[in-house]
Amino acid sequence: MERNLSQEKLGRLINKTKQNVGNIFKRKSIDTDLLLKLCEVLQYNFFEHYYAEEPLKSMRSEELEAFTTLVNALTKSNEQKDEKIADLNTIIDSNKQLLTVLNEERARYQKEIGKKKW
Repeated sequence: MERNLSQEKLGRLINKTKQNVGNIFKRKSIDTDLLLKLCEVLQYNFFEHYYAEEPLKSMRSEELEAFTTLVNALTKSNEQKDEKIADLNTIIDSNKQLLTVLNEERARYQKEIGKKKW
């Protein structure tokens, strides 16, 4: 994405003079804090270019693999918990039905006892 910023305007955005901005373009290397600031201002991830080369490429692959493993483990755990919740809801529903039957039986029993007393 092209921003069409002048060196002067870019300098104001990153707290540098126009001359300093010009010097940034001539450098072979750049301070990471400055590069991060440029990423923010220009809304572009310059760090991504470094991940295409070793050793960062391998390191990032390892990180992604570790995150994928973690996400898979958490997904499995959530699925197991969902199954347990479903099982517990089934037990709750069964207990509610049992309570309904028991309450009906108790009401019938009390009604029978009430008839016998008279």
